[in-house]
Amino acid sequence: MRIAALVIIAVAVIADSGCSTTAAVQSAPPALVSVVTARAEVSDVPIEIRLPAIVEPHATVTVKSEIAGELRRVLVHEGQAIHRGDVLFEIEPEPYVAALNQAKAQDKASSFL
Repeated sequence: MRIAALVIIAVAVIADSGCSTTAAVQSAPPALVSVVTARAEVSDVPIEIRLPAIVEPHATVTVKSEIAGELRRVLVHEGQAIHRGDVLFEIEPEPYVAALNQAKAQDKASSFL
């Protein structure tokens, strides 16, 4: 009986000390936090997202020239959308102008004979 009484007293002391510790923790004041404020402003913000990626086109084409010649200018850039009839390249016209003038001269010469 004596042991039972000691056990009950020990349990009561432990329970009482646990409750008092919990009450002490709950009653501690909260930690202070510093707060900084700023005035809101309206302004344009550039949107730029840089991600490593691989881009694949919807369609690819092979461009083949119908005539041979010296390439003078490239009028299209990689990735640019193009449409039927757009001029993509400029070939040096002098050899073709000379050949046309020669053909016209021969035509005139043959008409005099």
